[in-house]
Amino acid sequence: MKKFLPLLALLLTSITFANTKIDISYKLMSVTENTVVDGLDENSEEGVIFITESLHLEAGVRIKVRNACLIILGDLTGNGIIDIDDTATVTLEGEEQGRITFINNFLADDTCQQTTDQKTFKHIKEVPQGLKYSLYNMSGRLLDKGEVDDYIQNYIDPKTYLIKIDGYKLKKIIFKM
Repeated sequence: MKKFLPLLALLLTSITFANTKIDISYKLMSVTENTVVDGLDENSEEGVIFITESLHLEAGVRIKVRNACLIILGDLTGNGIIDIDDTATVTLEGEEQGRITFINNFLADDTCQQTTDQKTFKHIKEVPQGLKYSLYNMSGRLLDKGEVDDYIQNYIDPKTYLIKIDGYKLKKIIFKM
């Protein structure tokens, strides 16, 4: 019985972990036909995080991402289309190489890895200087990366952006006085 309890705990832990983060590297290392990555295929109650070591698109294929967060640990290469609907995000930790077109995208750096213990802020002047940030337009295109400093804290622009700051949740922001 003493040997059975740790084995049972390990089994339950691996089942719980599998429901939240699913490694699909074997499917996405080289995509040669149109593919749909849908979190509802795996789990209908929770958000699903799919992880892949890299993603290579062959000959203009199209990948649709729905109801999920796709994390690409390595590089995104090749020629093709990534269609990300409003229920999904794609996190790219490596480099983008090739001719990749994004449709209705939210391509992020670590947005889908947010946790509930991250802070929120009303104005960027509340955020301590020196923290790393990523600034996106509303379609998810990365516009700027850097560290919070006087320039970004005093920046004025009437357009709406999305900003992700280390330790803080993703936020819509309008740079105003």
